[in-house]
Amino acid sequence: MSNVSIYKFDNTTEIRVVEIEGNPWFLAVDVLAALGMDTRQPQNYLRHLDSSEKQVICITQGKGNPNKTVITESGLYKLVLRSDKPEARRFQDWVTRDVLPGIRKDGAYIMGEEKVATGEMDEDAFVLKAIEILQRKIDRLKAENDAMSQELNVLTVDEYRALTHRYFTHSQKVKLGQAAARILRAQGQEPQRQERTVRFHGEERTVRVNLYPRAALEQAERELAA
Repeated sequence: MSNVSIYKFDNTTEIRVVEIEGNPWFLAVDVLAALGMDTRQPQNYLRHLDSSEKQVICITQGKGNPNKTVITESGLYKLVLRSDKPEARRFQDWVTRDVLPGIRKDGAYIMGEEKVATGEMDEDAFVLKAIEILQRKIDRLKAENDAMSQELNVLTVDEYRALTHRYFTHSQKVKLGQAAARILRAQGQEPQRQERTVRFHGEERTVRVNLYPRAALEQAERELAA
């Protein structure tokens, strides 16, 4: 039996995915349904795939015949090209943007349940594998959160104003930036400089902006208000 992960396309169509030897395989009938193809005669479409792009596996989860045809990522793309439905392109974008990155970042599918059933893997080893995968996901999310926090802690005066829901006149923004720069220099630091692209009267321009630690901007604001 293969462990199945379920994704929802457009919050309506279930797409079941299994991992075989480290690669994602998609249940063919689900892909056909998402592409607006007739699921009653799947072989009309699957016969165009190479033998290496499809196989029948046993999935005991759910009702009905446990023998299911699954297709590879390349097989999925071939079916997308054969669909003339408007949702085909959206489905392909969804798979490449949401489904596959999640699999490849974390090893999202915890395979091995079928090996537990046959005795090839004991339950302790299976649980350990699951914990390792979850730990990788936790580590990735923590790193992303730390990076996001760092971005929020180093910002321009305008970003600080927006983040704190304040209103500053142009003169006040200039004074705040100057005060924050003085605070940094007193600590032996300098404001960070960064190039950004902005639109001005319909034209794109590259400008250089100063970035300050949020703590320096908060201290500068307190000093100016004193």
